[in-house]
Amino acid sequence: DTDFSKLTPTDYPILSDLYDLMEEEYRHYDAKKKELYTAELLQEICLGLHSMCKGAESKFFDGHTNITDSSFLTFGVKGLLQASRNVKDAMLFNILSYMSNELLTNGHTAACIDEFYLFLTNLTAVEYIRNFMKRVRKKDSAVILASQNLEDFNIDGIREYTKPLFSIPTHVFLFNAGNIDSRFYI
Repeated sequence: DTDFSKLTPTDYPILSDLYDLMEEEYRHYDAKKKELYTAELLQEICLGLHSMCKGAESKFFDGHTNITDSSFLTFGVKGLLQASRNVKDAMLFNILSYMSNELLTNGHTAACIDEFYLFLTNLTAVEYIRNFMKRVRKKDSAVILASQNLEDFNIDGIREYTKPLFSIPTHVFLFNAGNIDSRFYI
């Protein structure tokens, strides 16, 4: 009978709480008990979670949310640019999943992705964005993409994924399109 509307972010457990619990279970593992898990499984999970809970990546993964019930939200990802590719990809998909939920489940939402060229090396992310861009209008939502120049979108291996991004929106604003053939974006 918990009233979740009265709970604050610090009332919820964080990833290191899970890690501490699993580490405690591992340390006191009793093979005579018929547990659903093995000591090896606990050890493997603890090893996998350690860097996210206690190590260098904990600043990205281990903490209480700072997202309030706000109508305007900004994700500053500047610090992620120096992170390892795995961390960057994990955080990117956390953000994209959150955006997708707001755009497609809640609706009546606008999302802006600035410096989009930084995401173009991750084709899965580009495809993910393209797919929710196709569906957002049904929920009265919108996606705004901003980037420095169109040449970044017209690179071999990326072009097949990015070209549809210019045909999906109901409105497209291009300022100084550069030397790109207009057939790419029209």
